[in-house]
Amino acid sequence: MKLSLCMIVKNEEEHLPRCLKSVQGVVDEVVVVDTGSTDRTVEIAQGFGAKVFHFPWIGDFSAARNFSLEKATGDWIIFLDADEELVEGDGPRLRELITSGEADGYYLTEINFVGDKPGIDAMINTAFRVFRNRPEYRFTGAIHEQIVACVQNHGGQIAFSDVRINHYGYLNQTSHGKKKIQRNLAILQEEIKKRPADNFTRFNLGVEYLRMGNYRQALEEFQKAFHKIPTLEVAYASILLRNIALCLKELKRYGEALAVLADAIEAYPDYTDLLFLKACVYADMKDFDLAVAAYKECLARGESNARHVTQQGVGSYRAWYGLGQAYEQMGDYVQAVKAYTEALKANRYFLGPVFNLAGILIPRED
Repeated sequence: MKLSLCMIVKNEEEHLPRCLKSVQGVVDEVVVVDTGSTDRTVEIAQGFGAKVFHFPWIGDFSAARNFSLEKATGDWIIFLDADEELVEGDGPRLRELITSGEADGYYLTEINFVGDKPGIDAMINTAFRVFRNRPEYRFTGAIHEQIVACVQNHGGQIAFSDVRINHYGYLNQTSHGKKKIQRNLAILQEEIKKRPADNFTRFNLGVEYLRMGNYRQALEEFQKAFHKIPTLEVAYASILLRNIALCLKELKRYGEALAVLADAIEAYPDYTDLLFLKACVYADMKDFDLAVAAYKECLARGESNARHVTQQGVGSYRAWYGLGQAYEQMGDYVQAVKAYTEALKANRYFLGPVFNLAGILIPRED
């Protein structure tokens, strides 16, 4: 089985080498569609043996993606962005997927690094990235382009896998430097004018407002998306409810946030992020007894099911850290130290507990 990597790029000289190195010896063909680079992107792609094509940027990601599919000659497609990489060691499992013939497309596990450095904090979600190369399988949507529904509508079988992708595009220096939020907002706002009833577009518009810290507008878009959602089985429904509750929390509308979370937790009992957010709401309300109980339940449940968009650590080190903060606010420093210590045991790179421990254990001069 021949596997083609399809990419669309523009000015990605910083990230492209890492991505292409990660698939060496795994894919049989690399198709790179450049949409107007002015740096060394094309040269780098050619240096890795990629077939490079040029496509004028027209503000439509699906158009560029579909052009890349037309150029691929493999039996299977994997598509990645330049700021992503296939996790080292997962190549053989990827090859096993396409040779098994058990499905027509696969979700992979995407690890989205956030914050200032990779490897410390991450959001984890499933991402549909691998599918058979068939002419009827094509992307739709000007931004946050999708293809899974098209595969399913043509009778394709979908499966989940534990093959992993690292994504570096949400790191602070990366996303701010490239002004992706402003670009995405412009495209999404134009899409809303064309298709005001499109729930997924409204959801993605809300996500961009959320990334900006504009909770009021984010909430407005999320609520519009939720009111028209056909079923809670929609792939983004659980994170949509989580985001609604998060916006309400940040707007200090705590009662409404707890009401949303109560229904959401009942609908998605395997989504620990909802329970973790509930604990955070109680902590903001300074109801530390209820916060302690909720954080302990997070620890009892463990991490969220990987099919949800989840923040790493909500069932482990983050819950321990929140528990320590609650105990510290209650004046129970013995339990706080124990909780902070457990947080560090679970993730030694998570530095928040270090500062709290220092504040408790190091004597201060008055």
